[in-house]
This record gives sequence, C-alpha cells and structure tokens, in this order.
Amino acid sequence: MERISTEFLYLWRAFEQVLGENGEAELADRMSALFLSPAADSSVHTARSLPVSLALFQAGSLAFHLMNIAEERALLRAYRREETPGLLPERLNQLKHPGTDDQTLALLQRVRVEPVFTAHPTEAKRATILEHHRELYDLLIETDREALTEEENRHIRERILEIIDRLWKTGEIYLEKPDVASEVSNILHYATNILPDAIVKLGQRLTDSYETASGASLPSEAQPEIRFGSWVGGDRDGHPFVTARVTEETLQRLRLQAFIVIRRQLLRLIDLSLSDHRVQVPDHFINRLKERASSLGESGQAALKRNVGESFRQWVQIMLIRLPLAVARDHATHLEQRPECYTDPAELLDDIAILKDALISAGGQRQVRWLLDPVVQVIRTFRFHLLKLDIRQNSAFYETALLQILQHAGIPAPATTDERRLFFDQELSSSRPFFPYDRNHTYSDRPEMAESLATFQVIADWMRRYGPEAIGHLIISMTRDATDLFIVYLLAREVGLLRNDGDGKVFMPVSVVPLFETIDDLKRAPQILEQFLDHPITAQSLRFWNPGGPPAVTIMVGYSDSNKDGGFLASQWSLYRSQQDMIAIAEKRGIAVRFFHGRGGTISRGAGPTHRFVESLPEGSINAAGIRLTEQGETIAQKYGTPLTACYNLEQLVAGALIRLAPRRRPGPPGTILDRLTQSSYERWRSLLDRPAFLQFYAEATPIDAIETNRIGSRPARRTGRRSLADLRAIPWVFSWSQSRFHLTGWFGTGHALAELRQNSPQEWDELQRLSVEADAAGADRAKASPFLIALWSNIENSIAWADPSIMELYSSLVRDTDVRSDVLSLILAEYESTMKELQLLRGDLFPRRKGLHATLQSRSAALHELHRHQVTLLREWRETDRSNKDIEQVLLLSLSAIAAGLKATG
Repeated sequence: MERISTEFLYLWRAFEQVLGENGEAELADRMSALFLSPAADSSVHTARSLPVSLALFQAGSLAFHLMNIAEERALLRAYRREETPGLLPERLNQLKHPGTDDQTLALLQRVRVEPVFTAHPTEAKRATILEHHRELYDLLIETDREALTEEENRHIRERILEIIDRLWKTGEIYLEKPDVASEVSNILHYATNILPDAIVKLGQRLTDSYETASGASLPSEAQPEIRFGSWVGGDRDGHPFVTARVTEETLQRLRLQAFIVIRRQLLRLIDLSLSDHRVQVPDHFINRLKERASSLGESGQAALKRNVGESFRQWVQIMLIRLPLAVARDHATHLEQRPECYTDPAELLDDIAILKDALISAGGQRQVRWLLDPVVQVIRTFRFHLLKLDIRQNSAFYETALLQILQHAGIPAPATTDERRLFFDQELSSSRPFFPYDRNHTYSDRPEMAESLATFQVIADWMRRYGPEAIGHLIISMTRDATDLFIVYLLAREVGLLRNDGDGKVFMPVSVVPLFETIDDLKRAPQILEQFLDHPITAQSLRFWNPGGPPAVTIMVGYSDSNKDGGFLASQWSLYRSQQDMIAIAEKRGIAVRFFHGRGGTISRGAGPTHRFVESLPEGSINAAGIRLTEQGETIAQKYGTPLTACYNLEQLVAGALIRLAPRRRPGPPGTILDRLTQSSYERWRSLLDRPAFLQFYAEATPIDAIETNRIGSRPARRTGRRSLADLRAIPWVFSWSQSRFHLTGWFGTGHALAELRQNSPQEWDELQRLSVEADAAGADRAKASPFLIALWSNIENSIAWADPSIMELYSSLVRDTDVRSDVLSLILAEYESTMKELQLLRGDLFPRRKGLHATLQSRSAALHELHRHQVTLLREWRETDRSNKDIEQVLLLSLSAIAAGLKATG
C-alpha cells in the first residue's frame, strides 16, 4: 500500500495543480480532504460539503480513476516480481517431479482456453476516456526507468499534467447510446492493438518459466491453445439492433482486421536481414523461393528485386504478397481475394515453417526464438478470423420463428407434448424444408422468422465461402427444454445449413449450445443434456464441434440470472451441482464437456480472481475440450487495457487450466451441508423478492431509473420492455444494488442459512467451520481445503464488506411510503447483521484476515460517502420533476460513473 500511496500522491499533486489552474481551488481542497485524509470523513453526514455540481462528480470520478491506475500499477509490479498467486512458475513447480517433463509438456499441449468478449453494458466510461487513461498509464511506466534526468522527469510530469487537464475538460458520460458498429470498433481495439502483444509476452513467460522449472528448453509446438471469441455483432438476445446484416458486416470486419494483424506481424520479419554472403542459406530454400516468386508473376519478380542477397527477407515479401489484402500507401484498406492468396491459415504456417527450417540450417536459432516464434504464436491464435463470433438468441424468439414458418407453410403446429415430440422426430429425420426460402423476400409480416432465417443464411454463406472457423457457437439463452435446441436444427435446415456426410447421415456443422440460466434451468439441465446428446443429429455432429479433439459438446452456464433468481449462495452451489451432473452424463457417452461460463464484472455475476475461480470448478469440468468464459463490460478495460495486464490475466487462466488437467484429487465441497444451506438461503432470498412491497422499494431505494436512462450500451436494459423484475436484465439489477451500497446480490440469505444450520444441525455446523478454517490456511494445510469453499467465502466476504448500512438507510429515505420502506429495509438490515455475525462465528473477524480489502475500503470510504449523499439529493430532485429535468439528469448520470469508479465495478 505504501507504493500505491506514493504513486497516487504523485498523480494527486498533478490533479490538484490542474484543478487550481482551472479555477477550482475550493474543489481541490475538498477533494484533498476526502482522498488524502479519508479517516476524518467516514460518516454519511459529512460536516463540510460542497454543493451538488457536475464538477464535483467529475472530480470524484477522475480522482478514483487515478487511484485505480496506481493500484493497477502496484498489482503488475508484484506480477513482474512473481509475488501474486496462481501464475505459471508456481503451477509448473507444482507439477515438477523426477521424470515428469514429458507429462508436463503433454499437459501444456492439452490446455485450451477461450475468453469471449461481450458488449454487455457495464462499461460506464467512454472509449475516449479509456484511451486517455491508457496514455496516463504508459507515462507512469516511463517513471520506472532508471537514471532519468531532471529534464526527462519534468517532461513526463508536464505530459501527465496535460492528460489530466484533457480528462478534466472531456465529457465522461455518453451523450448518445453507442451503436453496435461502435461496440465492434471498441472490441477490435483490444483484439488488434493489445492482444497480439499480450500473446507474445505470455509465450515468453511460459518459455522462461518452463526452462526455470525443468532446466530444459520448451519446444515451440508445446504451447497451449489460446483463442478469443466475441458476442459483439452476434448477440441478438433482446437486442433489436443486431440484425443479419450487422452480423455479416461484423464477420467482414473481423476477417479484415485478422489479416491486418498478420501483416503487422510479417512486417516485423523484415528485420531478418541476414545476408546470403554471411550465412549458409540452404540451396533447396533458394530454389523454392525462386519457384514461388515465379508462380506469382510480376509481383513475385518484384519481390526478388528487393533486398537482393537477403533471401529470408525476400521470402517474407512473398508471404506478404499472398495475403488477401489491398494495400495503398503501405496501409491495408480492404479485403481482396486473388488466386495466389492464402485461403487457409495452414498454408501460411507451412510457409513460415519452411522459413524456420532454413533459418535453423543457417544458424539462426536466436532469430527463430525472438522473431519467428512470436509471429507463429499470433497467427495460431487469431487465424484468419481474429475472434470467433457467437450467435446468441433467446429460445422464445426461435419458438416464435418456428410457429411463423409453420403458418407460412400452412402446417398446423403441434398442440400437446406428445404431438410436439412426434413432430420433431418426424421433421428431423427429413431433409425437406418447410417451404422454399427466398433470401430476397422480406417476410415483413413474420419478423422473427425473417430475422432468424436471414441470420442462418449469413452463416451458411460465410461457411461456404471461408469455412467454419469464424463462426463460434449458436447459443440458445433461456433453454428450458431439449426441443429449444432441436428448433435450431429445423431453422438451419430451411437455409441448407444442415449438411449430409455422404453416408446419408445429417449433421450440424455449427455447435448448438444450451444456456442454462435460472435455478430451475440448472436443475433441469442434466435431463435436457441427456436428450440432446442422444439425438441422432447431435451424435453425428459432435466430431465437427471440436475439430482436432475428442467428441465434445459445449454447455453454457449463466451466473447472472441464476443469482437474480436465487441469490448468491444458491446460485453458486446450483451451478456446481449442475456441472457435476452434466459431466457424469457426458462421460458415460464418451463425450467431453466444454463449459462456457457466462461470468459478469461483479462477484454476484461470477467475477472474482481468475485463479480462484478456475480452482473452484468441479472435477472434470476442465479437460481436453477446454474452457470458455465471458469478459464483459468494464472488466475488458480492467483486464486487457495494456499488453502486460492482458498477459497477467491470460497467464492466470492458462496456469489454472494447466493445474486442473493434472491427475490429482482436490478436496470436494461438503455436498449435504451445502444442499441444506442452499435451500435455506434460496427461501430467504425469495422471501425478499416475493414481498408485495419489494418492487416499489427497489424502484425508489436504488437508482435503477437513472441506470435505465444511462447510455452506456447499445442493448436495451430490459429484454422485451415490460416493467417487471423478470424482464429486467441482471446487469442493471446488480448495478443498482451496488450503487446504493446494498450489494445484497453477493450475500443476502447467507446469514439466515448459516444460523439455521448452526441451530438445527450443530454437528454439520462444526464440520463446516473446520473446513472453512482450513480454507484460510496456508501451504500444505490450504491444500486440504475445498477450493469451492475458499472461493465461496472469499466472494461473500468481499461483497458484504462493500455493503454499508448507513448508506442503505440513506437511499431508503427515497422510498415515499414509510410502511414499504420499513417492511423491506428492516428485513435487509436484519439479514446484514445476521450474515456479519454468522461469518464471524464461522471464520473469525474479517478485516484482520483481509488487510488489503480493509485498506481499499478505508482509502475510498470518505469520498464515496460524499458522492452517495449528493446522488441521493439528485435522485430526489430529478424524480420531483417527473424525470424531465435534463440538466439534473446529466449530473445524475455522471454520479453513476463516479461512484462506479470508486467501487471499481458497475454491474
């Protein structure tokens, strides 16, 4: 914390100067009192305050961002010193035993991880603001350089002052909702400018860590498989602006940017300036170079006229010519597929392999390691599609689409369960479409049918043209029945996407993925999976869904809606139990399960330390089929904002997957006890949500109305626009509870469940207490603890630590009906007190064990209290105008951003 404070103070003094220069001396003094002497201002009713203003929240937001940057710098400094847990050196040492090097290499090659970026609206900062933050971060890195002169230090500080001044004068909030194309551009920034460098850094980290642990060199082919996916431009669940045309344009942009990334990498190989007169270039390589140049005609001959006497450079020029890009003034402008161009990444990698062999023959091993291998790593990762694009849609939308198809074709829809089963059995045994689909017809009277078939047509066309690699998965949200998945087969059949393998067997070339989200869905999931896997089309398709690996099915589990449905404890254990059961079902059939974890940016939506999350998953949930997980909203900027930050987070994921593939047993969680706790906490959670007064309390005691007005994403806050709790998405749900400091989505129900267990089952309580104490142990004792329990208690404690009863009461004062306020608030406060008490009985005092968490809370407490007080004032005034005052609204939206920066999370 001392280094954080030193670095934060350096930034703070610059911020103070900027405020003073902009005529905000009084504001600077007040901010200094809140941020530099926080202990003095820890109550809600701060004595000395400033009037509510845009400048106040702008200053608070910027100050918290400066603090976050300083904390991130400290984290990465510890990472570089290898002081953080769950990284490759630690994991490789855990695998280190005499004669096990080959086993470790085999494990490394089995690691498959795939982060998937989404445009979920939880990033409250504009892209412009994020870019300014990155500039500031890069300047701070420069201060670490040794032997800086006085003039160099002065120049760095002047540039920092300029950026802070620019931030102060830049509008922080979105004045208009971003469109989908803008969200695609944002994801492309990370994919093209950050991730390639991160992949190279991670490859170097792995090579160095392996050589240190084993004393042997790491073969270049023994790299884990890292891929990236995206939902941006493909996720149409409740998003009317993601159309078939948007998806097609997104695929085109991803392909173009993939080749731009590859071109940048190949241009780095121009540094292969080894002279034919200084090294022995193999004759067969020179002959192949001439043959390849001849086959390319004039452009190939032009390549030979450049860099004469430098055959390796000429080979690079040949590879650049074969990229399907139009280049003007040394910049790639658009895709241009010519006869000589590469059509498959394997062709390009083969050419690089030829170059590699020739370099090694010429004594260029160092050039291979430091120039060539990094390029190979990037190409293997991003291929020709950059990010796999998933297509997500709600099961109800597809159900409606099918009904409209039947109406259009004049076919009666099945009315009963038996009729429905017979209908799917008969239709899926036939390759006949319901009607001849005309892609040029709008079908405007049947919108769900039109949009679904147009999207599937885009997928079919793309795959015929470029192959299947760019298409990720067809994800069916709110999967409630196996027929929700079979409908996708029928829709695919209408546009010719279902294929015939030549032996008369029909298969689906794109993976169909159920998404289980609510508690009830998770309970039904094993039965649904059984019916899905046993269907002939699924069975025939599995080998296509995991090319190069064992037959595998991908299953997505949702952390957000299950939490909203049942509360944190019930959600976590239901997810664990459901995964266990689905693994068993798949293993009986010799099928691997790749779990796709729909994690959000907050603990209640599945977030938390990556290494702890991976460790806590059930046995068998990480296997040769790999693991996918979403990266959403503000977590993308936090975890992938710089190449080093991205490398750190990817290393945690890779290292976690590596150790989970190793054949060693980990202590499982106490299932019977957790079943009991889950039922009790679920009932307590539902007793809150099902209260008649709850919805009114929620609508008035949180800033949900302001959040729904916020313009931080292109997607609507509600799936269908209905004003109901069921229709409200999980993100604004969590966002609103965190802004008002209830944070109940991360702890409510835990105290009640623990108290019931302690009072009614003392022996089980004693057992849980013993296991929970082990979860806090270190070294060998910690290895005896259940990783699930470690993660569970850590996350609950994190959530309730951020909750603040005094601020809860402040926001509750906005509830006009005193009976409603008293009814709901009293239940929440009683559960808060119960949870704090029971956690202390179970695990001891929180803050002596979690000193870092306590320090973070202390450093932010006073400033957050001030901002919360002013936000409540704004909410009251805004609502009194029937939410029509745009000036108040603008300040209120900025307050959301400022408090989110202080909490380091939105939804």
